[in-house]
Amino acid sequence: MTDEVRRYLRKAEHALEVAEDLLKDGHAPDSASKIYYAMYYAAQALLNAEGIDIVKHSAVESAFERKMRTRPRLRTRFPQPVAERVHRPV
Repeated sequence: MTDEVRRYLRKAEHALEVAEDLLKDGHAPDSASKIYYAMYYAAQALLNAEGIDIVKHSAVESAFERKMRTRPRLRTRFPQPVAERVHRPV
């Protein structure tokens, strides 16, 4: 795993931690925004691990969707703690 992938995964993890705190404090809309960013950073990590470096949100979403369509088992390459947090209800 490259340093860049680790950086994206740390950003995703941090966004989820902030989202949980916001939700506990009754700020659901702000929490949802942070959850979006957690998914965005996780998608960037996966794409970067595949040699694709994109920063524009719409381009990340499009490239991630293409990757998931062509390689549906790719999601198993995410480190388990991040994958569990992305799919776990907050």
